[in-house]
Amino acid sequence: MSQWFVAGLVAAQAVACGEETKTEIILVVDTDMAVPGELDSVDVEYTDPRGYTTSTSHHVPTPDAWPVVQRLVLEGTLLEPYTIQVVGRRREIGRIDRYAVGSFVKDQTVVLTVHLLKDCLFRNCPLGETCGEPGCHSYNISSDEYEPWTGTPRG
Repeated sequence: MSQWFVAGLVAAQAVACGEETKTEIILVVDTDMAVPGELDSVDVEYTDPRGYTTSTSHHVPTPDAWPVVQRLVLEGTLLEPYTIQVVGRRREIGRIDRYAVGSFVKDQTVVLTVHLLKDCLFRNCPLGETCGEPGCHSYNISSDEYEPWTGTPRG
């Protein structure tokens, strides 16, 4: 079953059941690298605004297992800051990582897409920056970098 479908189903169930509006981020991790030749797993370390850290490992051995989708639900009332570190691995060896620091958007579900790009392999960005589509750039996420949640994440 597609991870996109599962994430969409979870969101649809929440709406159908009349659940209270949630403040959350749908984290979508995608790559342009060969799977499993260059990447076969992704680790996500998430620290919420209260300082609690959780780590999740996603085994993604085939191209159809991408993108990786993970819900980050706000617990408590502090909207910022949260931090995310995404590490792309092959055979348990870290090959590429991305960082993000941002704020939740109150009472909204938004999508944050993180790309693990081949162009970023072996690139060392200055302190406070991470490598992405525009090359090295600030790891601070502005509100215009979020996409609205439509029920299906785009990779």
